[in-house]
Amino acid sequence: MTFPGSPAPPARRPNPGQPTAQEDNGEPMPAPPSRDPITALNKIHSEVVDLALTVQQTQHTVQQGHELRADFDRLFTSARTWAALLVDADNALGVSALARMPTPAARRPPRPWAGQASDHEVRHAVGEHLKRLAEHIPAAPSQQQDDLTSQVLDRLNTELHVHLDALQTV
Repeated sequence: MTFPGSPAPPARRPNPGQPTAQEDNGEPMPAPPSRDPITALNKIHSEVVDLALTVQQTQHTVQQGHELRADFDRLFTSARTWAALLVDADNALGVSALARMPTPAARRPPRPWAGQASDHEVRHAVGEHLKRLAEHIPAAPSQQQDDLTSQVLDRLNTELHVHLDALQTV
């Protein structure tokens, strides 16, 4: 019970020790990571599309005939294949990947470097993107309930590490 002029009592947390819907600064807290297998799958799919867009940007930076360019061309081809495999996995689950991902218009075009970049800068930007994807793929199969999706994610993980290794040796 409060009396006129007295300060309001502190807000009670629904479960002591659990965060509230807003932090002390009033900013909404980030949503907890999803345990939904389809959401996990489509998050990886979205990252693969972002990777493909980033690698596509390297075509304007790395000269034709350069060994790094050949590695990026192979990575771009792999990313396109991975995206198609993920679409097939979504279709097998009875969902549309496009309904759960940002549209191309909603994506910010990747600009990991400004203007002309050195081979090192380009390799670093693409490598960081690959590493992020490599962190997310292993967590997703544990959430999957079908063999096809698990096989697709295993393939992506294996091929991704081949590209990571190749990028570090160029």
